[in-house]
Amino acid sequence: MSLFSTPVAGRARVLLLLSWLAGGPAAQAQNVGIGTTAPTQLLDVNGNLRVRAAAGSGVGRLLGVADDGTLQAQPPLGEATAAAAPLAPASLSTVPTDAGPYAVAVHPAGTRVFVLNTTASTLQTFDVSGNGRPLSQGTVPTGSGPTALALDPAGTRAYVLNAADNTLQAYLLSSSGGPTSLGTVATGSSPKALALNVAGDRLYVLTASGRTLQAFETNTSNGVPASLSPGATTITQPVALALNPAGPRAYVLSSSQLETFDLGGSAPASLGAVPTSGGLGLAVNAAGTRAYVSTNSGGQLQVFDLGGSGLPASLGTVAAGTTPQALALAPAGTRAYVLDFVGSALQTFDLGGAGLPASLGATPTSGFPQALALNPAGTRAYVVTFTGNTLQTYQVGTDPPLLGVGSNGALAALDPATLPGANLVPQAYGSVGGSGTDFGAAGGYTIAHPGAGKYRLSFASGPLSTANLANAVVTATLFGSSAGLLSYNGGVGYLDIFTFTAANAAADRGFSFTLYLP
Repeated sequence: MSLFSTPVAGRARVLLLLSWLAGGPAAQAQNVGIGTTAPTQLLDVNGNLRVRAAAGSGVGRLLGVADDGTLQAQPPLGEATAAAAPLAPASLSTVPTDAGPYAVAVHPAGTRVFVLNTTASTLQTFDVSGNGRPLSQGTVPTGSGPTALALDPAGTRAYVLNAADNTLQAYLLSSSGGPTSLGTVATGSSPKALALNVAGDRLYVLTASGRTLQAFETNTSNGVPASLSPGATTITQPVALALNPAGPRAYVLSSSQLETFDLGGSAPASLGAVPTSGGLGLAVNAAGTRAYVSTNSGGQLQVFDLGGSGLPASLGTVAAGTTPQALALAPAGTRAYVLDFVGSALQTFDLGGAGLPASLGATPTSGFPQALALNPAGTRAYVVTFTGNTLQTYQVGTDPPLLGVGSNGALAALDPATLPGANLVPQAYGSVGGSGTDFGAAGGYTIAHPGAGKYRLSFASGPLSTANLANAVVTATLFGSSAGLLSYNGGVGYLDIFTFTAANAAADRGFSFTLYLP
């Protein structure tokens, strides 16, 4: 059966199709053609198909398939809302960072991850679009001993606190390329943490030695934050800071108290403090109704009710590993993820019940996980390990099916895990000095340096010794702040990496790398 094989007015086409659909089971069992007299599918369209509900703009928008079969536009792969969170995060990859990664943040678009390295005093950018496995996009220097990192809600600015030189730096984030420094402003002594309000026009800095909570204006002509006040004095030994998205409140955590500040005036004003059972990490849910504190006293996760007009009210505690430290909340508010620093684990808690959080288990990490961040969709968690110098990616939610097109033009739901590159598995990683020195590796290789800018990594044993590494995918980051280029090729059992100056001249440069194979 074929419909509209000859020109028919648009309104008549709709009426004809509705009439056919109402024709009963016998009529609906036949193939229908639009623009063809020989349909091979139940609905065979010879021409373009327009779905008006999917109209919009933006790069990388994908067409997804809902559970009921409805077609709908999706954000880039890995950024759609999680369909269902697994009980335990699943490790996807590990890539090297610079020395001493201390903080991590995800761009609001979910396509880039930024890692702050306190030992190396650098800010690294990783591309996590596509299948979510980080690809290095470069490194820029920061001030001395950076300790905290935050991105504004628009994704146009990054802010870095430097504890060793008491400064706050602002960086411009372009749609492509690395951060560009806008300038620096002084803070109080030993800045420890920072947070931005939901509008992105106020930034608050917590200082450890100075014990102050300072307010900064971010909407300045040059992009560098301007101090609004000397700062309110906080409780003794402040360690963490969080803002309430639902109102003008800030919460400062110490080793034994949680203090509340009113941000409605020209300067933060303390409203009082309540005791905690310890204090290392702090997070507030998106609704502004709950605060969660990870405590180093007995390894607990403590919950506070923020719904009243007064100070936070403790709702109780649950066990949370050996030394629960950093924590992050899923955007939907149904999960909490807590890093166990000494236990080297990523713990998951269910927040969906009416009572206290319920443990859903733990996933091992590399040694001494320092910080974590979730993408806006709640489908990926990114963890940095301080002594391991790594960025680890975990799947904490499932991506929705995509609309795929077969070789015969038929439409079908496609599992994102089956896409090319989705099954890349890291096989080896390490750091190589400019002279060919091995600074730490995994994968069982030796390094030769036969000439300027050439490094051969040879695998004498294990699966890589017989693998054709011409098919490998390699991500790498050059050491230092000067520009340069890098390329690679390989053969059976070896990988050659070449480094160049920005002018494309062979030159010795140190680098870190990760090698992937399907």
